[in-house]
Amino acid sequence: MTKTSIWLTMAIFFVISLVFGSIANPPQVRGPGAGGFLIGSALAIFAAGGVIPIVCWAFMTFKAEKAKGVMVGWFFAMLAFAAFTYIGTHPGVLQ
Repeated sequence: MTKTSIWLTMAIFFVISLVFGSIANPPQVRGPGAGGFLIGSALAIFAAGGVIPIVCWAFMTFKAEKAKGVMVGWFFAMLAFAAFTYIGTHPGVLQ
């Protein structure tokens, strides 16, 4: 992967995090607080999903050619974290 494609992938991941954040928005949050909750949820999903893959990539000295596996891991970690966020903000989903 080139550095440009890495940055583009990270931007796409943030947009995906915004979508997941809007899905995880509980029905109780409406009005002015909804925008803050959306941005906070998106940042949490984006950052928490990327912690472990970025640490692993750091051990590979941030080589661009090894970024593909890191990005795939980051995507699946984001999916898992988004699912846990949705389950946590919507009581009764698993009942």
